[in-house]
Amino acid sequence: MTDLAVAKKITEQIGRKALFMIGADNLSATDNGLSFRIKASKKVSHVAISLELDDTYTMTFYNTRSKKNPVVDVLRNVYFDMLNDLIASVCNVSVRL
Repeated sequence: MTDLAVAKKITEQIGRKALFMIGADNLSATDNGLSFRIKASKKVSHVAISLELDDTYTMTFYNTRSKKNPVVDVLRNVYFDMLNDLIASVCNVSVRL
């Protein structure tokens, strides 16, 4: 898959409604993944999701407002059906579908 196809697939797996609920914007295709900003969370400001060779995802959560340590958490071996729950848990936001 191309980078854009991976980003579109991740967007579909999370769901547009869920992305809207968390205030996601600035969605961007990255090297083998997707990144976006979250407005609804005070703990996390950005999320990057990348597809790994074993067909799982690595999710990196950032707080760019923090100068000391902008990386909040890194989760590996994430399956597509875990994306919403992990975003809700790490970002401390509600994602109801």
